[in-house]
Amino acid sequence: MIGEKILNYHIDSLIGEGGVGTVYQATHTQLGRKVAIKALNPLLVNNEQVKQRFRQEATTLSNLQHINIITLYDYLENEKGLFLIMEYAQGEALDRFIKKRPIPEEQVRYYFSLILAGMEYAHKQGVIHRDIKPSNIIITQDAGAKVLDFGIAKILKENKNNLTKPGAQLGTVMYMSPEQVQGKEIDQRTDVYSLGVTLFEMLTGKAPYDETQLTEFDVFNKIVNDPLPPLKQFDGTISERMQQLIDKATAKDPAQRFQSCADFKEALLKQEEATGDTTSQSQNLRPTQVKATDAVARNTSAASQKQRNKNTRPKRVSYAPLYILIFVLVGLVGFVIYSEFMGDGAPKKGIADNRKNTTGKDQEVVKKDPKTVEDQNKTKEEDKEKDKEDEEKKKKLEAQEAVIDSLNSIKKLLQDTLKTIQRKRADSLMRGLVVDGRLLEEDELAEGMTVEVTLVNNRSDVKFKDVVIAIKYFNAAGAELEEYVHKYGDLAKEPKVPVTFKIKRNIEAARFQCIRKSANPQDLNPPAQLDSLNQKIKKIAEEIKTAQEKKEEEN
Repeated sequence: MIGEKILNYHIDSLIGEGGVGTVYQATHTQLGRKVAIKALNPLLVNNEQVKQRFRQEATTLSNLQHINIITLYDYLENEKGLFLIMEYAQGEALDRFIKKRPIPEEQVRYYFSLILAGMEYAHKQGVIHRDIKPSNIIITQDAGAKVLDFGIAKILKENKNNLTKPGAQLGTVMYMSPEQVQGKEIDQRTDVYSLGVTLFEMLTGKAPYDETQLTEFDVFNKIVNDPLPPLKQFDGTISERMQQLIDKATAKDPAQRFQSCADFKEALLKQEEATGDTTSQSQNLRPTQVKATDAVARNTSAASQKQRNKNTRPKRVSYAPLYILIFVLVGLVGFVIYSEFMGDGAPKKGIADNRKNTTGKDQEVVKKDPKTVEDQNKTKEEDKEKDKEDEEKKKKLEAQEAVIDSLNSIKKLLQDTLKTIQRKRADSLMRGLVVDGRLLEEDELAEGMTVEVTLVNNRSDVKFKDVVIAIKYFNAAGAELEEYVHKYGDLAKEPKVPVTFKIKRNIEAARFQCIRKSANPQDLNPPAQLDSLNQKIKKIAEEIKTAQEKKEEEN
């Protein structure tokens, strides 16, 4: 079909082909816009079930408008076949991207958050993909990610399941969920499982099971019964946090998984490290064990709280000094009474009155208490409440800091990508400035050398300012005698129109070389991805500022 025309699109080249269809790159004849056209395999045009799936993909994509999902522009059925006309995303499929280079964990977190954002949107529209895998995800040149191929998607809100027979297995085996393998009812948590396997492959560079060594039945059995291999079996530098995320996403029981892509994305971006001793948990930390660990942490926290309350409990007043004082007073009173009786045989009135008064004072002292039991209990409750508030405030602060750290990591990645693209663009533009020179023949009696220098701009999308050239002179042995630097200035001529000028130097040399020393290229048609990246960086910077302001207000 290359060279043919579909609607207003000229088919330029082949992108790829599979069992169901072939994908071509095409260009709109008036707008010049690049598109991807998916054509149904001609051998399947008469297969009604396949045609229905093709139409369903068109219907599904027409209802999905998201930056992380490929956009459908048009759909066509004619005598030549069925065609989907879609957005052309410049980049490469994630499976190829993974094989070419190891992806650092921070970049994995960034790209995977974009994929989750796209699938979160699709699920909110009632669409389940059912075939999430690296080859159905594009990593774009402007550091984006897009999900494609909704050919076997299930539309929940319309209950469109008429194309799926009971017990049918749709999807790619390696990335299927246990319920998918067993032909059971599925929902968005099936995509969560497939996304977990995709995350595993992004981190390790390998699929969890080796299909070259296992039969399809073996893979089915492992999906239903065995957990995914530990990440550290492939790469010891992968964090324990990533292991926990994958364990939860790929739990055999859908109820134990992340219940939505929004939950998955939130956990991914929080970057909370596991607390406490993780040595005994690291090899098989499943969602239920995570909950158990949380319970232990809560019990430990409660015990610590109890100990703190015990330490801060008001101390009981010691009455020992009072008892000693009473004992001394009683002894003194007894001695006085004895003395009185020994003197005239009758106690004096004052003595009895003093004893009465002393006893009353003692009783008054004994009755006094610095705090009642009610006051003590109230203080305990207030301490507990304050500790609880402090703990919640601390957790909230840590979550806010984690979000800010994640946004800063994404911002840095985008800035690095932007610098790389700008550098490559500048190098490409600079190659358009050509410098050449020739030796002019002069009178034999004239001294020195005269070189005619030619400057030409071979590109129409750039202008050069502050052009500086140099001429190097060499002797017969090849040793450099001199480098003469000449500041030319701005190259104002039209593209491909040469500029010539002469440089004469009083030097004897066997040969010379004209080179471009430096120039300031003015890009007249910068790539669209540069503007896109700048907009993304600006948006991330605003999100960071908002998050920081919110953190300062609340703390």
